[in-house]
Amino acid sequence: NLIKIGKSTNVEKRIDSIQVACPHELRVVVVWDGDRERRLHTQLNDYRVGGEWFRLTDEVRAALYAEEGQ
Repeated sequence: NLIKIGKSTNVEKRIDSIQVACPHELRVVVVWDGDRERRLHTQLNDYRVGGEWFRLTDEVRAALYAEEGQ
């Protein structure tokens, strides 16, 4: 299970561009205003599998839920 943590000015267009190269159906889980990407990338670096993709572990879920409250 993987999750992409990134930012975009046009989420639908970004998903469409990623979907072309991905055999699995992608879905948007959460959209936030503001710049949280860099902080989350640093915090979750141990779970990174490449670029903006991370293993979806309990720790990653917890960090995302905590971020949701901010």
